[in-house]
Amino acid sequence: MEFLEGILKAENERRGGVVVASKSKPAPPPAEPLPAFEQVYKGSLSDLWGKLSTKPKPLVSKSGNFIWTGENVSVLMALAQALLTADRIEGERSAENVYRILCTYFGIEAATRPKAVAKNGTSTHAYTDHLATFDDLF
Repeated sequence: MEFLEGILKAENERRGGVVVASKSKPAPPPAEPLPAFEQVYKGSLSDLWGKLSTKPKPLVSKSGNFIWTGENVSVLMALAQALLTADRIEGERSAENVYRILCTYFGIEAATRPKAVAKNGTSTHAYTDHLATFDDLF
């Protein structure tokens, strides 16, 4: 046993002392699961799908199937903001939270930074155009 301790001591001295592992940051707490869109939307989903399907370039079919062919982030973020502005969403939620609920509902991968759409980037004009259209619907 003394022989092994001697080898370990020699190795530590050769390396310049004991190497202490750096402390890692604790893992963030798990995010609460998002509620279903049906649970947070105030009103009839069939009425909502009917309104959204009447646009010149419809977002969904009358049955609620996502049929949009353009950029998803700007249109869904604009829809989320319009629903909040029109007080169509239950509880205190941010537009980003509603955007993520919509993405989950439609089976679309959410962007990592959807807030940036409203502030900068190539989607700014598309976002404001969509927002104006949705505001007119509600």
